[in-house]
Amino acid sequence: MSERGATLKLDGVTLDFGGLRAVDNVTTTISGGELVGLIGPNGAGKTSLYNALTGIYPPTAGKVVFDGVDITGMPPHKIAAHGLVRSFQLVSVFPDMTCLENVLAGFHSKTRSGTFDALFRTETFKRERKDCLEAARLILKKVGLERKASVKAGNLSYGERKRLDIGRAVAAAPKMLLLDEPAAGLNPVERRELADLILTLHRDGYTMVVIEHDMKLIMGLVERVLVLDRGRLIADGTPQQVQNDEKVITAYIGRRPGHAGN
Repeated sequence: MSERGATLKLDGVTLDFGGLRAVDNVTTTISGGELVGLIGPNGAGKTSLYNALTGIYPPTAGKVVFDGVDITGMPPHKIAAHGLVRSFQLVSVFPDMTCLENVLAGFHSKTRSGTFDALFRTETFKRERKDCLEAARLILKKVGLERKASVKAGNLSYGERKRLDIGRAVAAAPKMLLLDEPAAGLNPVERRELADLILTLHRDGYTMVVIEHDMKLIMGLVERVLVLDRGRLIADGTPQQVQNDEKVITAYIGRRPGHAGN
């Protein structure tokens, strides 16, 4: 289901909101197969950077190249179709749909059958429907919700909805998956389950970038850490290198230890 090898290149990516510079000249490369953490103090510009990369807000300046394609300023649905897929801080599952239906919704950009095929139940529609059902059940198993396929998403626990949200993102066949604070609001048990899921997906070949405010979780999870402060990339290295970086230590002075914001 995953595709290794997609590289994301940021060249001077900048995002302004009026007189406020949320992202300031960020340049870096994330290669296929990596598991990267993105951290920074409150207001550092992490979610704003995701928004610039995924077309929510087109960059004010700079270039974003994904899998060899210049996606700078493309609308979100086209960027997702290229394989750069994100989750959001707030869970965005469809509460009145079952878990299986939620995951099936994630396949919509990858199917070829149209309205005609659906109305007349063509062989193309039947074949795609069968393939999607099989893939959706495998995804539900992967995220630990196999036994809740027929349960409405609104009846799940918060932690289960978070995992379903990731499952739906996986259904879109991402070449790179951007997770925005996936552990926010979870209890310790749910956090461990989420960490296990992220590691499992990574072992399966998914390239991921994870924003997370839980420093202990992120430092024990990822191989590489990017640190933003006031929109600028101030550090890029292994968890140990970043934790000992004077610029990073200075950025967190006066803030609650173990917490990084948006």
